Amino acid sequence: MKHRWLNYLFIALTMGVIVIIAFSNNELTNAWGALFTLDLKWVLMALLGWVAYMFFDSLSLHYFLRRQRHNISLGYACYVSLTGFYYSNITPGASGGQPMQVYYLSKYGVPVPIGTSAISIKFFAQQMMLVLLTAACWIPNAGFVNAQLGGMKWAIYIGCGINFAAIPLILLVALHRPMV
Repeated sequence: MKHRWLNYLFIALTMGVIVIIAFSNNELTNAWGALFTLDLKWVLMALLGWVAYMFFDSLSLHYFLRRQRHNISLGYACYVSLTGFYYSNITPGASGGQPMQVYYLSKYGVPVPIGTSAISIKFFAQQMMLVLLTAACWIPNAGFVNAQLGGMKWAIYIGCGINFAAIPLILLVALHRPMV
């Protein structure tokens, strides 16, 4: 029980430090005032969107692991997803989230290869949807998108190229290890 309270205290302290650093920036002099002018309905809609995303992220982890005969509860799947988001946000390049998810799954009795597969499949599915949604939205609206991008087209092309290339690379890692 004491260990759990230390975890909550650590999370609260890191969030507090982030808020202090963010709002002590001289360029954000009116940040608190701007926060209080937000329309509550849009804040609630954003919160609802985040809750829906968390639910489906947890459900995908829960469903995959049940199919692999590792019955974790939906609540623990949500805990693992939240842990991943937290560590992705405090580590450089968001590199710490997935390893921590695999670690917490292993603490629950899920073997590391199964946990790694679950996280990799989730990443693959998210990349696939990102690529498909980008193409579905960009192609019919190419004129509008190009007009809005201006001189930043090159950065968007590089980002899309990396995301498109991630899909075959994930498949290559999963299906043909000697070539990798």
